Amino acid sequence: MSKDSAEKKRRRRTCADHMRLELARRRERRSDPAGKVMLQLLALLSVVLALAPPVPAPAFDLPRLRPRRSPWDPPPGYPHGREAWARERGLDPEPGRASLPTSTSTPRLRPMPRPWKRLVRDLDSRSEQRREQAREQMLQRVPEEAWLWLRGLIASDDRTALRMLRIGADRTTLRDRVEWNTCTCLS
Repeated sequence: MSKDSAEKKRRRRTCADHMRLELARRRERRSDPAGKVMLQLLALLSVVLALAPPVPAPAFDLPRLRPRRSPWDPPPGYPHGREAWARERGLDPEPGRASLPTSTSTPRLRPMPRPWKRLVRDLDSRSEQRREQAREQMLQRVPEEAWLWLRGLIASDDRTALRMLRIGADRTTLRDRVEWNTCTCLS
């Protein structure tokens, strides 16, 4: 062996040598000859297809299919219409077809009355309109004889009596309680 080759073998590799070696390995991994050939073939195919003349439409016609007739459809030339045809054959109204609007009006639904607990809470609302509505609705729920007593409770700042009045009571029980409280307050 010559002196130069032995010296090259003993020479230490530097970080630049390692970087060059790693770059060469990456290039080897990236180069995919089959992929490159495939891309070139695709490019050639797209050029050929772009230059080719357009293909004419097929010369044959497919027979046009007539839509199937439903039992509600009258035959051609029937003069009275679809509904008359169905009625003559005793068929029910066609499903999915909108019926004619009726002349009777539908009843309007009233909103649910506000719960007593909510009315008591609305008495302390910032909105004057809400407070007034709560007062009116409370007065509607008690008998007329108790209105004076209820107005006094509403005018006071203590809401516990109003809250306790409604606990576990339906309208009739509420009326009985108000009458009893009215009687005890007036006597």
